Amino acid sequence: MIVTKILIAIYIFLYISHIILGPYYYTFLIKNQPIKYKSKNIVDVLKYMIYITYISFLFTIYFLYNPNPETFICAFIVTLYALISYIIIYKNSEYFIESIILHSILLIPFIFYKFYYNIQLNKFKPRFLTYFTIIFLIIYSFIYKYIY
Repeated sequence: MIVTKILIAIYIFLYISHIILGPYYYTFLIKNQPIKYKSKNIVDVLKYMIYITYISFLFTIYFLYNPNPETFICAFIVTLYALISYIIIYKNSEYFIESIILHSILLIPFIFYKFYYNIQLNKFKPRFLTYFTIIFLIIYSFIYKYIY
């Protein structure tokens, strides 16, 4: 249970720090440069709150809080969607390589989660969260241009 609490705290930290400090903030910190995309106002905060990568943190928190095959698959799919959509949308970004690495790193813990929480994927049954996630990602695919 302590591992779960630590993981939840890490993801909450990631979510809040990204909302406040903006995308790519670790890249700026590592390079000892000023953070370029810090939230400057409530509009920035609200916009960052719904970036798909940050939403994936919330899905992962929910999985950690309620580990079962459905929450695992939904969190994994949203995290994978964040990586794939980043590759498609931002292929010309100056932060492309760093961001691909960081997005990929977010997927790696799912290997640990599957075994640590004994997630039996063959017991997956789609329910409300699965349908919500699918509908959410479809809608997100159409509205992302208004967010970013």
